[in-house]
Amino acid sequence: MFLVLLSLRLLFPTQIGPQLIGLVLAAFLPMQLYLAHFVTNETLAAALAAAVVYLSLRLLRVENGSTSGYGLLGFVLGAAILTKTTAVLLMPALFAALISKLLMQRAAVATWLRTLGVMQVVCFAVCGWYYIRIWLRFGTPFLGNWDPAAGFPWWQDLGYHTLADYFRFGRSLSAPLFSGVAGFGDGIYSTLWGDALCAGVSDVSARLPWNYDLMVAGYLLALAPTAMIIVGATVAFGRCVRKPTANDFLLLGLFGAVTLGLIFMTLKVASYAQVKAFYGLSMLVPLCFFFSYSESLAWHPVSIRTQVRCSRFRNR
Repeated sequence: MFLVLLSLRLLFPTQIGPQLIGLVLAAFLPMQLYLAHFVTNETLAAALAAAVVYLSLRLLRVENGSTSGYGLLGFVLGAAILTKTTAVLLMPALFAALISKLLMQRAAVATWLRTLGVMQVVCFAVCGWYYIRIWLRFGTPFLGNWDPAAGFPWWQDLGYHTLADYFRFGRSLSAPLFSGVAGFGDGIYSTLWGDALCAGVSDVSARLPWNYDLMVAGYLLALAPTAMIIVGATVAFGRCVRKPTANDFLLLGLFGAVTLGLIFMTLKVASYAQVKAFYGLSMLVPLCFFFSYSESLAWHPVSIRTQVRCSRFRNR
């Protein structure tokens, strides 16, 4: 959570409100809370991804980042990719942001080697050995749990998805538990704002002792923060189209890459249990940024009126 706060301080340097409201979302996000009860690499990968975003935002703020700063970024990125393969989705957005910065600065070749070159070398040194080992043994560096070569002793009938599954939404508001069977949106929404998969048990009677009445009621209340996130993301995307910045490339690029990754995984394994919001926990910082950005937009007209009144008072 501390890394999310540090990132929001860089994104909203003079606005305490958006910083705090984004921190509250990160701290009390339901998928964060219920994951804390399990042994999983998701939380570690999310923490390292947040560290990558924070270090990237720091380097994007300075004109000439230090070699040690890029080396540290490469180390943390390599650790994230070593923890969970889906952290590879950090790389397109990260490279787009850093390359855009260097292009705008018209940096020399030596600067490119000192920054991006050092970052890539350190990242490969941290995690490259593992993926080379996988490649030599299985013929591919990226091995998913759907690949027969992984050797998982479970089997299920081949599922399927239709285009309507990715545009349908509503079951999670009326019957949220296991609503991922109704469509992609319901699966993401129900696992983002609650433990809709009942900790993955097949027998509901053996589920964890949550207060499911309160949890189910929370899905209706979650419409408000969901709307704020959508509004913040939409406005941020529109701003990026008009006047793109390196920060936009990083945050929007990470959000888009992870979203496409989630869709790809559900197409690869057409199972209701594959649609889980916490598979995208690495985009926690962009999620909190969109939420905070929406809040700052709501108060922006008030701050403008306050500034106008103050200027009028001083001119009297």
